[in-house]
Amino acid sequence: MGAGYENSDYFATNGQRQCDTRNQDYWFIEPSVDVLITRWLSAGVYYLHRESSSNDDFFSWEDNQVGVRATVRF
Repeated sequence: MGAGYENSDYFATNGQRQCDTRNQDYWFIEPSVDVLITRWLSAGVYYLHRESSSNDDFFSWEDNQVGVRATVRF
């Protein structure tokens, strides 16, 4: 299981435009299952949900991913 959260505050660099400020919240959650096939090879599946919300709706987004992976260890 993986999870995370990040908060970012953006502001105008010229100091003149107040509307250029923005707050962004980003979080994700990633449950996964891996199986050891041999000493050197494992395989797994995962689901990843990511979401970013902002006080300006133009910058808000949501993403879902499902995948498989294989790992070879030396």
